[in-house]
Order: sequence, then structure tokens, then C-alpha cells
Amino acid sequence: MEKRIIIECLLAMLVCSSCKTYNMLPYPQVGVTVANHQFTIQNMDNNGMCDVKTLTAHYEGFDIEYSINKKWIMTFTIVNKTGNSLIIDKSKCYVLYDGYSRELFKDVRSGRMTTFNNVQDAINNVQTTENSVTFQIPPYSKWTLPIEECNLQVWKKLPDCPTTVGTYNHSIYDANENVEFVIIYSFDYTLSQWKTSRNRIWIGSSIVENSTMNGSPKIGDVTWNCGTAISEIKNCDYSEYNRVFKENKRREEHNDRVAETKATLLLIAISPIILAGIAGMLYLIFD
Repeated sequence: MEKRIIIECLLAMLVCSSCKTYNMLPYPQVGVTVANHQFTIQNMDNNGMCDVKTLTAHYEGFDIEYSINKKWIMTFTIVNKTGNSLIIDKSKCYVLYDGYSRELFKDVRSGRMTTFNNVQDAINNVQTTENSVTFQIPPYSKWTLPIEECNLQVWKKLPDCPTTVGTYNHSIYDANENVEFVIIYSFDYTLSQWKTSRNRIWIGSSIVENSTMNGSPKIGDVTWNCGTAISEIKNCDYSEYNRVFKENKRREEHNDRVAETKATLLLIAISPIILAGIAGMLYLIFD
């Protein structure tokens, strides 16, 4: 009897060891075709020098840095690089969308004399007169456009471009959208000398390239790059990912069957031992 049990256990172990299991394959990255839409900038007042890579217009004494945020709104930051206050006339600033103008700031004449963010300088930071509404950017500081106070629109449409790898340039005449900011400024505390800053921004080029991504990318997904570019997924290739997924599913099902077989064979192998133990206990109880 004991020899028989030993033989059955050995046979069960041999059968179980012959049931091969498979490790899961690592999932590959998904192949994608990405269009990198790069914004460009053009100075319209002939006083600023533009850096296309950073969307920055450099003026004598200050810079204007343009960017698009994750709410699809084009905005800007003014950096005063001098020891004098930079004065902006909010009542004469405009934003142009595809050539149509509107006041950049709304509700600028809410009071005769107010302050903005409690910042004081040579004169009140925000000053309202009959003809203007001015505010100051203190020396060696920067100011970002308060979006909630402005008539800014959402960037509505990215350029149409093929999924074929290549570079596609967009002039101002065929751009889907363009925006131009008109800023009236002065360093003169007497408010007698004013200058105009005009800079136009649009998507100047689209670079289409093949790449790979983790996760589950979808056509139309976008990401922002430092506020100066937008990447858009034009196409996704899940063929290799799906092949590995199906293979892993097959391996998982096979491993489940192997586990069930091993459990069944182990139960068969130890059942004589269990029965013998039960019989021995009954014998001791009723003897």
C-alpha cells in the first residue's frame, strides 16, 4: 500500500513538472504619427526683435513673452528690465483675431482712481483719467495678463496637415487662426509720449513625424510644449500592441489550465493518504 502511494505521488509530480507555463510578454509602445505645431511670431511695429523659439518680442527696456496655456488661450507676460516703471494704457490696448479687433481689457473704467494688487510706485499703479486707464509695471518686475479681465478667445482650430512625414509651413495668409496684440506703453511719467507694441502670432509650421508612446494614446490627443508648441496625434498603430495582447491572453489562459491540472493531479495523488488517515482515525476511535 505504501509503495503504491509513493508511486502515485511520484507520477503526479512528474506530470505536474511536465506542464509548462509561459511568462507574460512585455507590452510594446504604441506607434503614433505626431504633428508638432510650432507657433511663430511677427513684429508689426518695427521696434521689436522677435525670438521665434521662445515667442518673445524684445524691446528697448522690456520684453513681451507670449504663450498658450492648457485652456487654449493665448496670453502674454511683460518683463520690465529697467529701473523705471513701465506704464500701460489699458483703455487703448486691443487684441485682433484674424484681423478683427476688440478691446483687450474689459471694464477698465470701473473707478476714478484705484490700485492694482496693492502695488505702489511713483504714481498710483492704476490711474483712471478722462482719456486713459493706466497701470504700471514696477522696475525689474514682470506682469502677466489677468485672463479673467480680458477679451481673450480660445484657440479654436489647429492646422490641417497630412499624416505623411514631413514639414508643412503655414503663412499668415493660409493660417487657420492668428492673433495680434496691440499694447500702448510709455516710460514717461508725464504721460505725454506713448509708443505702440504690435505682435502677431500664429502656427507657422507643422512637423509630422513617426514616434512611439506608452499607455493608450488616441487620435486627436494633444500636449503642450512650453506654451510655444502643440503636439497632436494624427494616427495610432496598435497592431503590434494588439498582437502581444492576444498572445498574453493566450498564455494567461494556458497558465490557468496548467494550474487547474496541477491542483487536480495533486488532489488525486494525496487522496489515498487522506483516506488512509481517515481510516486510521476511525480504527482508533471504534477499536
